[in-house]
Amino acid sequence: MSQDTVPASDASRREFLGKCASAFQLAAVGGILPSLLSSCGQARISTVKREGNRVEANVALLVADGMTAVLDIKGPDGKGIVIIRVAPESYTALSMRCTHKGCEVAPPEGNVIVCPCHDSRFDLTGAVVKPPATEPLKKYVTSYKADSRVVVIELI
Repeated sequence: MSQDTVPASDASRREFLGKCASAFQLAAVGGILPSLLSSCGQARISTVKREGNRVEANVALLVADGMTAVLDIKGPDGKGIVIIRVAPESYTALSMRCTHKGCEVAPPEGNVIVCPCHDSRFDLTGAVVKPPATEPLKKYVTSYKADSRVVVIELI
């Protein structure tokens, strides 16, 4: 056997180790990918506590101003609720019910909230930026608990 010849068992071991390394890299990227995506502006909040007309949502994932999250619960109008980080300790909560015909608006993309039914558009404060809607999205009263990084939303 010359030095250029590799025994079959060594070749298959190298293939196996190469595949394991590729699988490990894929798993590592898969584990990091969700946090990278959430830093792009949209996060998912699942730590939500609801008691009557009061909702508490952990907003620790909203790490930059302008980031948004759609809650895993519905508001009293049967539509989703979106939270927007305005400043480090200031948050807005909006109903996702379009004021034109009551359709549910899409989650924010960039600084715009779009209604898929008739293309009404709203900014992150809920104000109308493009009709046919003429009224802003409903804004819920919010308060922030800095010690627990929780936003309290009053659904009234």
